[in-house]
This record gives sequence, structure tokens and C-alpha cells, in this order.
Amino acid sequence: MKTLNIALKNCHGIRELDAAFNFEKGNAVAVYAPNGTMKTSFARTFKDLADDQDTADHMFPTRETERAVTDENGDDLDPNDVVVVLSYDEELGPTESTSTLLVNPDLRKEYEGLQVDLLDARDELVAALETQSGTKQDVISTLSRVFTQQSDRFFEALVRISYEVEQLEDAPFAGSSQSTV
Repeated sequence: MKTLNIALKNCHGIRELDAAFNFEKGNAVAVYAPNGTMKTSFARTFKDLADDQDTADHMFPTRETERAVTDENGDDLDPNDVVVVLSYDEELGPTESTSTLLVNPDLRKEYEGLQVDLLDARDELVAALETQSGTKQDVISTLSRVFTQQSDRFFEALVRISYEVEQLEDAPFAGSSQSTV
């Protein structure tokens, strides 16, 4: 296989992903993303494929799910050809071979810089939300719990909020500049 084409819609919280992974220069492709931005959902979707099961969106169960994983000829990927190593698997266990990440040093440095920028942007957003709302609660865990039912999924919560706002036909509070308590 030279190319793996992926078209996902509403799969374990992934709103939409259309990607092609090229294997012409090697037999592996790495997917890097900050915590809470899709890696586990991506792995769960492929686990469904490997287990020959339908995929669903547990965050939005009423939305229609689409999953197409094909090769360069448009042929469906054989579930028997898919192996998924989740971040923690009791059977496989955390071994050096499953937990060591080998990365090009330049790419790793660039990725780490992006992580710092992302965390700085998060901190600015949280500070602005605290100021605007006047709350003394932990904004990160509160938003996470409200939108994902888990306290450590802030970026997933932001993705969901963004999606929900995009779905609105109008903005009833857009002209409101002051909040009332």
C-alpha cells in the first residue's frame, strides 16, 4: 500500500477528517497533536475498524457517522491488516517499544514550540474568560466537565464549543456586552 485515504465524520468526537497518508518513503506515519485534540478518537475509530465494528460518535450519538478507510485504489482496508495500540493496554503493557517516541530532532523542537504557543494561548483565553465572567472557579476544569463530562479535556471542550457555535443559525447574545446575574 502506498497511500491510506481516510474520510471520517462524527467518529468518537472527530467532527470531520479527510486525510491521505503517504507510505511511499517509509512504512510508518506519525500523527502529532496536543492532548485532547483527537488522537484517542482516531485510535478508537481504527480500533472499531480492526474489530470489524461500526463506529459511533459517543459525544453526539444522534449524528450520522461516516468512516471510509481505503488504499490508493479505493479498496477498503482489511480489518485484519489493522493493529491499534491504545495509550494504555493491559495486555500489551507500557513497554519501551510501545511508549518511546522517536522523532526527528528539528521536528520535535518545532512541535515543542507549538505546544508552548498553544499553552500560552490557552492561558490568555482562560484569563479573559475569568475576567469576563468574574468567576473564581477553575475555568479549565469547569469547561471541560460541562462539555466533555471529564475535568481534563479542555481542548476537546473548545472543539465542541466551536462546533456548536458554528451550527447556530443566529447569535441571540451577540449584541449583549454586559452580563446580568
